[in-house]
Amino acid sequence: PQVSGDCHGGRLTASASIFPTDSREPEGPRDFDAKFALSGVTLGPLITDLRRKLASDRPAEEKTKAPTVDAPLNGPPTPGVSNASVPATSTDMSTADSASKSLAKLDVGMTLAGTIGNTESRRGRGTANAGQGTLLSLPLVTRLAEASNFQLPTGEPLDLLQASFFVQGRTISFEELSIFSASLEFLGFGTLAWPDMNLDMVFSHRATN
Repeated sequence: PQVSGDCHGGRLTASASIFPTDSREPEGPRDFDAKFALSGVTLGPLITDLRRKLASDRPAEEKTKAPTVDAPLNGPPTPGVSNASVPATSTDMSTADSASKSLAKLDVGMTLAGTIGNTESRRGRGTANAGQGTLLSLPLVTRLAEASNFQLPTGEPLDLLQASFFVQGRTISFEELSIFSASLEFLGFGTLAWPDMNLDMVFSHRATN
Protein backbone atom coordinates (compact mmCIF):
# COMPACT_ATOMS: atom_id res chain seq x y z
CA PRO A 1 0.00 0.00 0.00
CA GLN A 2 0.96 3.65 -0.56
CA VAL A 3 -0.33 6.76 1.20
CA SER A 4 0.18 10.45 0.49
CA GLY A 5 -1.58 13.58 1.62
CA ASP A 6 -1.45 17.06 3.12
CA CYS A 7 -0.25 17.38 6.70
CA HIS A 8 -0.21 20.69 8.59
CA GLY A 9 1.00 22.76 5.67
CA GLY A 10 3.33 20.08 4.28
CA ARG A 11 3.16 16.63 2.76
CA LEU A 12 3.15 13.10 4.17
CA THR A 13 4.06 10.05 2.10
CA ALA A 14 4.32 6.41 3.14
CA SER A 15 4.64 3.03 1.47
CA ALA A 16 4.86 -0.52 2.76
CA SER A 17 5.18 -4.09 1.56
CA ILE A 18 3.96 -7.14 3.48
CA PHE A 19 5.16 -10.67 2.85
CA PRO A 20 5.47 -14.07 4.63
CA THR A 21 8.35 -14.34 7.09
CA ASP A 22 9.04 -17.80 5.66
CA SER A 23 8.12 -18.25 1.99
CA ARG A 24 7.50 -21.95 2.72
CA GLU A 25 4.72 -20.98 5.18
CA PRO A 26 2.46 -18.47 3.36
CA GLU A 27 -0.13 -18.64 6.17
CA GLY A 28 2.47 -18.09 8.93
CA PRO A 29 3.87 -14.85 10.44
CA ARG A 30 4.25 -11.91 8.08
CA ASP A 31 6.99 -9.31 7.84
CA PHE A 32 6.71 -5.69 6.71
CA ASP A 33 9.06 -3.18 5.15
CA ALA A 34 7.94 0.45 5.30
CA LYS A 35 9.12 3.92 4.28
CA PHE A 36 7.78 7.15 5.75
CA ALA A 37 8.49 10.81 4.95
CA LEU A 38 7.32 14.25 6.05
CA SER A 39 8.19 17.36 4.06
CA GLY A 40 7.58 20.95 5.17
CA VAL A 41 5.20 19.98 7.98
CA THR A 42 4.53 22.66 10.63
CA LEU A 43 6.01 21.31 13.86
CA GLY A 44 3.66 22.76 16.49
CA PRO A 45 0.32 21.35 15.29
CA LEU A 46 1.97 17.97 14.63
CA ILE A 47 3.26 17.77 18.21
CA THR A 48 -0.16 18.79 19.53
CA ASP A 49 -1.78 15.94 17.56
CA LEU A 50 0.80 13.43 18.84
CA ARG A 51 0.33 14.55 22.46
CA ARG A 52 -3.44 14.12 22.17
CA LYS A 53 -3.03 10.68 20.62
CA LEU A 54 -0.59 9.53 23.32
CA ALA A 55 -2.83 10.92 26.07
CA SER A 56 -5.87 9.07 24.71
CA ASP A 57 -3.93 5.80 24.35
CA ARG A 58 -2.37 5.94 27.83
CA PRO A 59 -4.07 3.88 30.58
CA ALA A 60 -6.09 6.00 33.00
CA GLU A 61 -3.78 5.24 35.95
CA GLU A 62 -0.80 6.50 33.97
CA LYS A 63 -2.28 9.87 33.05
CA THR A 64 -1.50 11.45 36.42
CA LYS A 65 2.18 10.53 36.32
CA ALA A 66 4.76 13.09 35.28
CA PRO A 67 7.04 12.23 32.35
CA THR A 68 10.23 10.47 33.35
CA VAL A 69 13.52 12.22 32.61
CA ASP A 70 16.47 10.01 33.53
CA ALA A 71 19.21 12.52 32.81
CA PRO A 72 19.58 16.29 33.28
CA LEU A 73 20.60 18.48 30.39
CA ASN A 74 24.30 18.20 30.97
CA GLY A 75 27.12 16.09 29.68
CA PRO A 76 30.61 14.84 30.38
CA PRO A 77 33.41 17.41 30.21
CA THR A 78 34.64 17.94 26.65
CA PRO A 79 37.72 19.98 25.72
CA GLY A 80 36.62 23.42 24.59
CA VAL A 81 33.01 22.78 25.52
CA SER A 82 31.29 24.20 28.57
CA ASN A 83 28.48 22.21 30.17
CA ALA A 84 25.74 23.50 32.46
CA SER A 85 23.35 21.44 34.54
CA VAL A 86 19.71 22.35 34.09
CA PRO A 87 17.27 21.46 36.89
CA ALA A 88 14.54 19.03 35.84
CA THR A 89 11.97 21.38 37.40
CA SER A 90 12.56 24.90 36.07
CA THR A 91 10.28 27.88 35.81
CA ASP A 92 10.46 27.67 32.01
CA MET A 93 7.48 26.41 30.02
CA SER A 94 7.81 22.67 29.46
CA THR A 95 9.63 21.61 26.31
CA ALA A 96 6.53 19.96 24.88
CA ASP A 97 4.32 23.00 25.55
CA SER A 98 6.87 25.29 23.93
CA ALA A 99 7.31 23.03 20.88
CA SER A 100 3.52 22.81 20.48
CA LYS A 101 3.54 26.52 19.59
CA SER A 102 6.32 26.19 17.01
CA LEU A 103 5.82 27.33 13.40
CA ALA A 104 9.08 25.71 12.25
CA LYS A 105 8.99 23.34 9.27
CA LEU A 106 9.88 19.68 9.76
CA ASP A 107 11.37 17.18 7.29
CA VAL A 108 11.64 13.51 8.27
CA GLY A 109 12.77 10.40 6.39
CA MET A 110 12.47 6.96 7.98
CA THR A 111 12.54 3.26 7.12
CA LEU A 112 11.16 0.54 9.39
CA ALA A 113 10.99 -3.25 9.09
CA GLY A 114 9.94 -6.13 11.31
CA THR A 115 7.37 -8.84 11.94
CA ILE A 116 3.71 -7.86 12.27
CA GLY A 117 2.56 -8.23 15.88
CA ASN A 118 6.12 -8.47 17.24
CA THR A 119 7.15 -5.05 18.53
CA GLU A 120 10.62 -6.20 19.55
CA SER A 121 11.42 -7.20 15.96
CA ARG A 122 11.23 -3.62 14.68
CA ARG A 123 14.41 -2.22 13.13
CA GLY A 124 14.84 1.05 11.29
CA ARG A 125 16.74 4.26 10.69
CA GLY A 126 15.82 7.87 10.09
CA THR A 127 16.82 11.52 9.95
CA ALA A 128 14.99 14.70 10.91
CA ASN A 129 15.59 18.38 10.23
CA ALA A 130 13.55 21.36 11.39
CA GLY A 131 13.98 25.10 10.89
CA GLN A 132 12.54 28.21 9.24
CA GLY A 133 11.08 29.32 12.57
CA THR A 134 11.41 29.07 16.34
CA LEU A 135 11.51 25.46 17.55
CA LEU A 136 11.61 26.05 21.30
CA SER A 137 11.69 29.00 23.64
CA LEU A 138 13.43 27.95 26.87
CA PRO A 139 14.90 31.19 28.24
CA LEU A 140 16.27 29.74 31.48
CA VAL A 141 18.14 26.95 29.69
CA THR A 142 19.67 29.20 27.06
CA ARG A 143 20.58 31.93 29.57
CA LEU A 144 22.47 29.42 31.71
CA ALA A 145 24.30 28.13 28.64
CA GLU A 146 25.09 31.63 27.38
CA ALA A 147 26.43 32.71 30.76
CA SER A 148 28.66 29.63 31.04
CA ASN A 149 30.12 30.50 27.63
CA PHE A 150 30.86 34.07 28.80
CA GLN A 151 28.10 35.51 26.62
CA LEU A 152 25.46 38.06 27.52
CA PRO A 153 22.45 35.98 28.70
CA THR A 154 19.73 36.97 26.22
CA GLY A 155 17.69 33.73 26.27
CA GLU A 156 17.66 33.30 22.49
CA PRO A 157 15.07 30.90 21.04
CA LEU A 158 16.23 27.61 19.50
CA ASP A 159 15.52 27.67 15.78
CA LEU A 160 17.30 24.76 14.03
CA LEU A 161 17.33 21.00 14.68
CA GLN A 162 19.26 18.16 13.05
CA ALA A 163 18.91 14.54 14.18
CA SER A 164 19.79 11.02 13.11
CA PHE A 165 18.37 7.97 14.88
CA PHE A 166 17.74 4.26 14.69
CA VAL A 167 14.93 2.08 16.00
CA GLN A 168 15.30 -1.21 17.86
CA GLY A 169 12.09 -2.65 19.21
CA ARG A 170 10.46 -0.05 21.48
CA THR A 171 13.58 2.13 21.72
CA ILE A 172 14.51 5.08 19.51
CA SER A 173 18.24 5.78 19.87
CA PHE A 174 19.49 9.21 18.84
CA GLU A 175 23.03 9.00 17.51
CA GLU A 176 23.03 12.76 17.05
CA LEU A 177 20.62 15.44 18.17
CA SER A 178 21.81 19.00 17.56
CA ILE A 179 19.71 22.06 18.38
CA PHE A 180 20.90 25.57 17.55
CA SER A 181 20.17 29.15 18.52
CA ALA A 182 21.84 32.14 16.89
CA SER A 183 24.89 31.80 19.15
CA LEU A 184 24.68 28.36 20.81
CA GLU A 185 24.75 24.73 19.73
CA PHE A 186 23.36 21.97 21.97
CA LEU A 187 24.83 18.55 21.11
CA GLY A 188 23.05 15.49 22.40
CA PHE A 189 22.59 11.75 22.22
CA GLY A 190 20.45 9.21 24.05
CA THR A 191 17.26 7.18 23.86
CA LEU A 192 13.50 7.59 23.80
CA ALA A 193 11.24 4.69 24.88
CA TRP A 194 8.05 4.38 22.79
CA PRO A 195 5.20 4.73 23.60
CA ASP A 196 6.09 5.52 27.24
CA MET A 197 7.99 8.65 26.11
CA ASN A 198 10.64 8.03 28.79
CA LEU A 199 13.62 10.12 27.74
CA ASP A 200 17.27 9.47 28.64
CA MET A 201 19.45 12.12 26.98
CA VAL A 202 22.80 13.78 27.57
CA PHE A 203 23.54 17.24 26.18
CA SER A 204 26.56 19.49 26.04
CA HIS A 205 26.71 22.96 24.55
CA ARG A 206 29.15 25.38 22.99
CA ALA A 207 29.20 28.83 21.46
CA THR A 208 28.91 28.95 17.68
CA ASN A 209 30.66 32.30 17.30
